[in-house]
This record gives sequence, C-alpha cells and structure tokens, in this order.
Amino acid sequence: MKEAAISIILYNKKVLLIKRRDVPVWVVPGGGIEENEAPETAAVREAKEETGIDIQVIRRVGIWLPINRLAAPAYVFECRPEHIPATLSAQEEASEVRFFPLDALPPTLFFLHRIWIETALKNQPDRVYMMTELTYWRASKLLLTHPILTIRYILSRLGLPLNDR
Repeated sequence: MKEAAISIILYNKKVLLIKRRDVPVWVVPGGGIEENEAPETAAVREAKEETGIDIQVIRRVGIWLPINRLAAPAYVFECRPEHIPATLSAQEEASEVRFFPLDALPPTLFFLHRIWIETALKNQPDRVYMMTELTYWRASKLLLTHPILTIRYILSRLGLPLNDR
C-alpha cells in the first residue's frame, strides 16, 4: 500500500467530505502519494481529483502510522478551499461531495476519518500517532456488521471496484 495524503478541508465551521463510489461511505479527500511526490503536493492533487476544488494546505496535523498490515502511513493536513464553486460536483471517485457542519457529521463517516477531523480541530502541534484504532479485531467486527461494505472495500483494493454509476 502507498503512503496516503489526507486533506481535512475546513470552511465556516464545516468540513468537506466525499461519498465514495466504490464503498458508499463518507470520507475526507485523500489518496496515495506518488513516487517522488511531497505529501503536501499529494494532498492538494487528491483533493482536486476527488472534489474539483483547489485547496491550500494550512498545516500538517500529524502522521498516522499503522500497527498492522491493514493500512499505510497517512499524512493528515488541515486545508482550506481557495474558491468554492456555486455547485459542488462529484468527480470520478465520488458519488457526492458536500460540506457538513462539524457538529452534524454523517453517521457513515469512516471512523478513522472522524478521528482525523477531531484531532485537526484540537489545533495541537504536529506529531506522530499510531493507528491503534485500526485493528484486525475491528476489521473483523466491520466484516460481521457491514459485510457488503467490507467486501466492496476489499474488491476495490484488489482493483475490482463496484461503482454505482
């Protein structure tokens, strides 16, 4: 798995989220860092690819390191939009793009992304965190409680996404 760059895009006490096409859950924009690409550059690129919005990186919130093979290191950045179009439009990887009030995040927001948002809002100095919440036990529990979503996620990781186009 590639290291990831994550963009927490905040504006007027709201956060920009995308609803993935392959696994219909809400997440913050982000994705793999390309070879020889700086994490900040990847965060800007991924946000543009997934939301159509140009952003500016404000600060690095932290680096999350995996404790197992379920994830890759993630560089998480607090960002702000440079310009917000009158109408948000989903790009190729998303079925929906929307700003959510920070006190009304969707229930289907992926739990690790909720942690990243909460950490960004604390405005603490940049540091390294361990992804202790992402365990084999929790993955097994997700498989049992949300089997279709989990299978869709596994298929997307294998290069066989089930898009709802």
